[in-house]
Amino acid sequence: MDGTILIYIPPAVSSAWTTLQGVYDLEVVLQDGTVVRLLQGSVAISAEVTTGE
Repeated sequence: MDGTILIYIPPAVSSAWTTLQGVYDLEVVLQDGTVVRLLQGSVAISAEVTTGE
């Protein structure tokens, strides 16, 4: 594991989104049950943006 977090959202899923702004957080649960928030923030999604990947 190299410390990279990859989130893949297939086009069939993201094309159905009707809300293009929101908030997010990324949490991990430790072995003892402790929840640790790694990231949080707001997001704005632009429709029909293609990166060529």
